[in-house]
Amino acid sequence: LEQKRKDRKKNKKAAAEKSKTGKQRGNMKKATKVARNEPEKQSMNVEPKSKAELAAAAVGGGDLMFSGIKQPKKIKDSQNRKRKKKVSDEQQLRKIQKFEEKLSTMDDKTREEVLHKRRIQDALSRAQGMAVKDDKKLLRKSISRKNAKKNKSRKAWASRVQQAEEEKNERLDRRDDNMKDYMQKKKERRIAKLKAKRKK
Repeated sequence: LEQKRKDRKKNKKAAAEKSKTGKQRGNMKKATKVARNEPEKQSMNVEPKSKAELAAAAVGGGDLMFSGIKQPKKIKDSQNRKRKKKVSDEQQLRKIQKFEEKLSTMDDKTREEVLHKRRIQDALSRAQGMAVKDDKKLLRKSISRKNAKKNKSRKAWASRVQQAEEEKNERLDRRDDNMKDYMQKKKERRIAKLKAKRKK
């Protein structure tokens, strides 16, 4: 009950504050209407800019102007960038193997250039905070670990299913036994009643 009372008080306070802010908003709306009307009147008196000035404004920096607010033309890469699909360890291992096969066919000079580019690319990726999986040994370990985990869960599930089946069969057997006992007792009662009637 005390909690409910506290909640009611909070709700009342919130409603009172809301109504105050609503009144303030009303006053602000009037002020903004007045402010909006004044620049419109002034802007009508301004002479249009020359074509050269308009072209310079359009080209300059690639920014767009809307009511005095500069907005960049392109959204930041971090916001616009799509998330890459996660590559599995098996796929990554296959990529590395293909890359190594390609390297084996190249001559020494081009191989060194390609490896140098690859190292730079990996370093940049690491600097950006991305995980670079280029160690075959670690990839194989993680694959074997995942497979072991899958097998373990598969075995656990199979044992669970088997246990559930056994419990179900056990319940059915118990039910059958109980039904047989019940029918047997019912027959015995009938026979006892018949015997009692004959004696009378």
